[in-house]
Amino acid sequence: MKYNKQELWEKYRILLADNAGACFGVRRALRLTMESLEKYKRVYTIGPLIHNPQVVEKLESKGALVAETVYDVTDNYPIVLRSHGVSPEMLALIQSKGSPVIDATCPNVRRAQDIVSKLQKDDYQVIIVGEKAHPEVIGLLAHASGHAIVAVSSDELADIKPKTERVGIVVQTTQVIDNLYKVTKELISKCKEIRIFNTICEATLQRQTAAVEMAKKSELVLIIGGRNSANTTNLFKICHEYISNTFHIETADEIPVDLIKADTIVGVTAGASTVDWIIEKVIDKLIDIKFKNSK
Repeated sequence: MKYNKQELWEKYRILLADNAGACFGVRRALRLTMESLEKYKRVYTIGPLIHNPQVVEKLESKGALVAETVYDVTDNYPIVLRSHGVSPEMLALIQSKGSPVIDATCPNVRRAQDIVSKLQKDDYQVIIVGEKAHPEVIGLLAHASGHAIVAVSSDELADIKPKTERVGIVVQTTQVIDNLYKVTKELISKCKEIRIFNTICEATLQRQTAAVEMAKKSELVLIIGGRNSANTTNLFKICHEYISNTFHIETADEIPVDLIKADTIVGVTAGASTVDWIIEKVIDKLIDIKFKNSK
């Protein structure tokens, strides 16, 4: 990141939150993909590598192509496993194709998958706190042989009784911790044994905490990241609870220019799939807006 946070605040009244932007898992996936491109010139991912359309588009221009299914990979180029992980069945299908496989699964997601598999093997009813349609959760569900219950809120469990009194709870790595608390509270009266695995990654927790601290001090907040990014959407929801002038944007072109004056305190943070150059473009435009409004 080319910007110094203290200088941003002192010169432009811009608050850049701690831990904003790409996490370790995303940086690792991007590094593995770029290394593979240097070696093979072209690679495929089944679905987007990360949830950031701008980064995925840039990767495609370099030769990392997005396929909808394994069957869309019609040659023998390598297949990069996306950061969200894949199901055991999908992995077996990819391996059967005979193409080189580069595993870019986030290590935190891999840990959650291993926990789900172990709980299933030990005859626990697996509860996954997460969003049903998210690729990470789909993969976790597959590691439970499809027998897990998926819920993102306690309301979704109100009418559900687990098949066994022994329950194991695992969380989507980018979830909000309050959802884990609420789901656990809902299950306490229904089960005799609950094993809780807080698999929310540390970077997500730190990013959420820092976003709240930033929002409390701001007059307007920008959350940068893909609209298909669950963790970015969660950052928006968290900050919006503290300040109504919170905006989820993907690029600098979406900054609400009319709401920003020279002295407006603008808070900025970004989701786990948002790389530095996207954040820097937003800050560049913010500085330009403030400079023009100071005349």
